[in-house]
Amino acid sequence: TFTPEILEMFGSTEEDPIEPEDINLPALFDLLRKTGDWTKLEDSFFDDEEVPISWIDEPQFLYLLEKYEREGRQKSGMVIIDVRTPQQVSETGKYSPKTYNLPLQMLIDDDPLNEMTDEGEFYNVYGFEYIDSFETLVICGDTEDVKHATKLLTLTRLCGQTFSFPGSAAEWFRELTPEEKVELEEMRAMKKAQDLELETE
Repeated sequence: TFTPEILEMFGSTEEDPIEPEDINLPALFDLLRKTGDWTKLEDSFFDDEEVPISWIDEPQFLYLLEKYEREGRQKSGMVIIDVRTPQQVSETGKYSPKTYNLPLQMLIDDDPLNEMTDEGEFYNVYGFEYIDSFETLVICGDTEDVKHATKLLTLTRLCGQTFSFPGSAAEWFRELTPEEKVELEEMRAMKKAQDLELETE
């Protein structure tokens, strides 16, 4: 959903209106990135009805996180990024040792996956290798930031399969209750058995 200002930016008039579906999204995002004025997008633009998000729950996220840590980026085919600010990450710690930090504001300002094609330069600036289109991207952080980051990456088609964890960082980093710890260990045992079963097939 676009505001009248967005439509006007693309030459829409009352006499000759432009339909929203005729707007080139990569061109739009490039324009908004350069102006820094993301308020021209209606809030509904980031609703799941506009562009579906593949949300995952806590057990699914934990499973992917542990698989990623155990197998590494190359073998797992995954990249997990935390879109919180560096300050927020320092306050709670990282989701896992191999999780990368790529803040939402940096995605908006730099558009790094689209603008920076030199892999060496990308590594020097962001501290990890470029995210390839064949890799599965898992996005975590605070819910609204995750939603916006997922929309930006999905709509510009910069990545392959993308999963998003909607749980807030504050909820994730809290101390588990004894009951939750038992459930967690049961879930881990079940996932481990499923992995072993797949390996033997």
